[in-house]
Amino acid sequence: MYLQYYINENGDKVYTVKKESPLGKATESAHPVTFHFLEVYASFHDKLSASLHPYGSTTSKKVGGMSY
Repeated sequence: MYLQYYINENGDKVYTVKKESPLGKATESAHPVTFHFLEVYASFHDKLSASLHPYGSTTSKKVGGMSY
C-alpha cells in the first residue's frame, strides 16, 4: 500500500491508499521521486569524464576501506 492523493471539488489535497478517487480519476503518488531526471545522464557523464582524463576517472574510489 502506497500513500496516494487526489484533488477534491474544493481544490484540496485528500490523501488515501486507493488507486482511484471517488470522482473516478486516478490518484497521484504522494511520495517524492527517488532521483532527479538529470541523473539519467550521470553514468554517461562519468564514462565520458573517465575516457577524457589521462589517468581514468577523476573521482576517488574506496576499496576495502582505503581511498584511492
